[in-house]
Amino acid sequence: MTGFSALVCAVIDCRSGGVCEVCGAHRAVERHHRRPRGAGGSRREDTNSAANALHLCTYCHHLIEHNRALAYLVGWLLPQTQSPERERVLRRGDFVLLADDGSVQPHEGWAAA
Repeated sequence: MTGFSALVCAVIDCRSGGVCEVCGAHRAVERHHRRPRGAGGSRREDTNSAANALHLCTYCHHLIEHNRALAYLVGWLLPQTQSPERERVLRRGDFVLLADDGSVQPHEGWAAA
């Protein structure tokens, strides 16, 4: 599979409500893999899961791709060794855990300042 399935896209779109999951201010128009697929693709089942996705505005997607150190720090990008459902992500100002069913749970660690 080369990308998110139609069903997973529907889950992502429902979770975001059509609003960017990073800034919360602009319309979400792009889907981003938190743990990148890589040049040769990935055989891991969770690569194209809802937990591995963020629905973003164009500006925030550009921000993530051009500020990778920050993106890894806040969970917008993940190393290949990590599982998206287990790793926190900064979403609209709060650290949360994303699930494959589209649910969002608060992360019980420290919060963003």
